[in-house]
Amino acid sequence: MKSYLTILHYVSTLCRFSVLPMFISLFSFLFQPQNHNEIAIMFFIALIILGFNILIARLTLPFKNCRLHRGDDAIIVTLTWIMTIVFSAIPYLFLTNLTIVQAIFESTSGWTTTGLSVINVDSASQTILLYRSLTQFFGGVGIVLIVFTFLSDSYGLKLYTQEGHNDRLLPNVLKSARLISLIYLGYVIFGILGYVVLGMGLFDAINISMAALSTGGFAPRSQSLAFYQSSWIEWFTMVLMILGATNFAAHMLLIKRQFMNFFRTSEFKLLVGVTLLSLCFILLSGAQFQVGVRTILFELISSITTTGFTTTSYSLWRPVWVLVLIFLMIIGGGSGSTAGGIKQSRVVAVFKSMIMHVRRYTLPRQVIKESTMHNSRGETLVIDKAMSLDASMYVLIYIMFLVFGTLIIAGQGYTLLDSFFEFASSLGTVGTSVGIISLSASNIVLITSIIGMILGRLEILVVIAAAMTLKHRLFNS
Repeated sequence: MKSYLTILHYVSTLCRFSVLPMFISLFSFLFQPQNHNEIAIMFFIALIILGFNILIARLTLPFKNCRLHRGDDAIIVTLTWIMTIVFSAIPYLFLTNLTIVQAIFESTSGWTTTGLSVINVDSASQTILLYRSLTQFFGGVGIVLIVFTFLSDSYGLKLYTQEGHNDRLLPNVLKSARLISLIYLGYVIFGILGYVVLGMGLFDAINISMAALSTGGFAPRSQSLAFYQSSWIEWFTMVLMILGATNFAAHMLLIKRQFMNFFRTSEFKLLVGVTLLSLCFILLSGAQFQVGVRTILFELISSITTTGFTTTSYSLWRPVWVLVLIFLMIIGGGSGSTAGGIKQSRVVAVFKSMIMHVRRYTLPRQVIKESTMHNSRGETLVIDKAMSLDASMYVLIYIMFLVFGTLIIAGQGYTLLDSFFEFASSLGTVGTSVGIISLSASNIVLITSIIGMILGRLEILVVIAAAMTLKHRLFNS
C-alpha cells in the first residue's frame, strides 16, 4: 500500500507542471484582448488543477522516501502522462464544443507532439490555439524533463530514462535536462524570429515555430503551411523540422562546431539517404508534373521527422507515393529527439545486423568485420548481439501494434491504405491525415488513435512494463 502512495506522490508532483501551458496561454490577451472570458476560465482551471495536485502531493509527502519496486518507474511515467493528458483536456471541454473523447484526443495529440486535430482551427480562439501549441512545446521534451529543469530528485534519473531520454549531454542529469531545455528554447526563439523576418505574423510565428521544433504539426491555419504560399517559409520550416528530429546530443556537436562528427552520425546519414532515395523514387514515377519537387521534399521531411505539416492534398498523390510517406513515418526521427517512429538508431542497428547476418553465410569468417554505427556523441559503437536483439524486438513489437491498430480502423469502414496511413501517423506521432481523423470520426477510431499516440510517445515498452507490473501487483497481492 505504501508503494502505491509513493507512486501517487510522484505522479501528483509531476502533474503540477501540466498547468504550464494553461498559464502561459493567458498571454494570448496580447493578440486577442477581447477574449477575456476565455482567459479567465483558463486561469481558474489551471489554479484548480494546480491546487489539486499540490494537495495530493502534500498528503502523500510522508511516503515519498518509501522503497519503490522494480517497474514502478514505468508506472510513474505512464500514469503521469495519462493524468497530464486528462487534466489538459479540461480546457477543451469548457472552451470548445468537443466531447470528452474528442477533448482527450486533442490533449493527447498535443502532449505526444502528434498534431492530429478535431478542432475547427479557423473558428477557434487564439487562447485555445496558443494553448494547444504550448502542449506540443512542453510535450516535445517530456514532462519528466520539464520537472528536472526546475528541480532535482534522487529517483528522477530512472524516470528521466524511462521517458526516452537516453543521451545525457552532461554527466549530471539535472544539468543535462536544463541544457536540453535551453537548446530547445533557443531554437524556438530562432524559429520565431526567422518566420517574422519571412513575413509571417507574430502569433502564427510563435505557434508554427513551437510546432516545428517539437515535431508536432499543430498549425493555427486549417490549410497548415499551404496557407502562407511562401517557398521561403517552407524551406525554413524544413530546417526546423530536421533540427527538431535530431538527437539533442547531436546538437552539442553543432554547438561545439564539430561538423564532421555531426555529419558522420549514422542517424543523420540515414535521414539524408532515405529522404533522397524516396525523393528520387517519387520523381522517377512522374510526380513532379503533378505535385512539384519542393512540395514532395517538404512532405518527405515532414513524414520522416514526424512533424506532420502539409502543403498539399494527398488526393493528388498516387497510392504508391502515400506508401513511401508511411514508410518514412515508421522510420521516424532521431533517438532522444522530439520525433516519433521506430527511431533511426534502431533502424540502423537492424539494417546493419541483417547485412552482417547475410555476410556470415556468404563470406569467410576471417574477412567479416564487426558492424558499427556512429552515435550522436561522435563515438563509434559496435552493434553487438544485445543491441541487435533489442532493436529487432522493438521493431517487431512496433509492427505488431501498427497492424493491429490499422485493422481496428479499417473495421470502421475505411480502406486498408487510408487506415494504415492514419494509424501509422498516430503511432509514429506524425499528425498527417487522409481525412479519417475529424469531428465526425467515431469514438472507436479516436480511442484507437489515442492509445497509438501514447504508445508511440512512450516508445511502447514503457507502457507494457507498467501494465505488466500492475498486473503482477494486483494478482499477487
